[in-house]
Amino acid sequence: MSVIQCYHPDVIWEKRYLENEDIENIMFFGIELEIESDSNNDNPHQEMVDIIETYLNQHGMSKLFVYERDGSLNEGFEIVTHPMSWNYYEEHNKNFKDILSLLSNGGYHSHNGGRCGLHVHVNRKYFGFSQQDLDKYRQWGLTSSDLTQLNNSKIEESINNCAFIFEKFKEDFIKLSCRKVFDYCSFLLNSVDNSVDPNSLDRDLILQRLDRSDRYKVVNIRNYYTIEFRLMRGTLLFVSFDTKIRAIKNVVEVAKSSTGIYNFRDITTYLETTEKKEIMESYFQDRDIAESKEYISLNSKKEYRISNENFILRKRLMEV
Repeated sequence: MSVIQCYHPDVIWEKRYLENEDIENIMFFGIELEIESDSNNDNPHQEMVDIIETYLNQHGMSKLFVYERDGSLNEGFEIVTHPMSWNYYEEHNKNFKDILSLLSNGGYHSHNGGRCGLHVHVNRKYFGFSQQDLDKYRQWGLTSSDLTQLNNSKIEESINNCAFIFEKFKEDFIKLSCRKVFDYCSFLLNSVDNSVDPNSLDRDLILQRLDRSDRYKVVNIRNYYTIEFRLMRGTLLFVSFDTKIRAIKNVVEVAKSSTGIYNFRDITTYLETTEKKEIMESYFQDRDIAESKEYISLNSKKEYRISNENFILRKRLMEV
């Protein structure tokens, strides 16, 4: 039986993915959802955990969640998923909707109190080159040291892109987040009052503001294995939950692609189907997020582009 554990217990994380997925090259992500209850029962939280676990067992999702106490919540706890592939999440999309309904029907909420967050962790490795690209470059003569340095630079470049995207479209992301208080997820500019003109932002400014010692940022880069996105307010409304998760996933994909010109909707709906885009855009309209006239240009240094074989070949020839 699963029980509610202490905050950040010692857990052996087990990846969840579909059969035949290339687990060395796909994105894995985890969700942290904080919830609260107004119940006065002696032990309501364990009863809710038991209900969720029964549902998970019935639908082939056994032990997907870890349950943690969180001192920042009022009569609540935190639900943390094991790392999932995106296809796993898509395959069980309806199940997540059902689980949110179970929580809501059980007297829980995540949005109303204003204290709950919806955080998403993405594996840091995914921000770099794929294993196939690294193997190809190794065959071309790059040493292990070269590959490590190149891949670390690619990871840093992708993370910088993520931070730049959130800062550039700060107003839209604030509306999407539904947050009013940003004490635990501040922007790099350390304000939400538009004191800095977004049009004046450049990547050098973002690099200057990135702080590896402060986890309470919109993009938390402090963790060794993951990058954490902390902006979103908690919710048990599935369309809100799903739209926020998809938006973050697409930010990562755009940041990793490192080239192109995008506006807010281009980024947040980047790899979605027409059906999903329509749902997300309807939610954007409900949140008063207009079609943005602002665009961001992501033009990575050539050596960090996955397809830039000429750079790799030139490097090899120079060393011969």
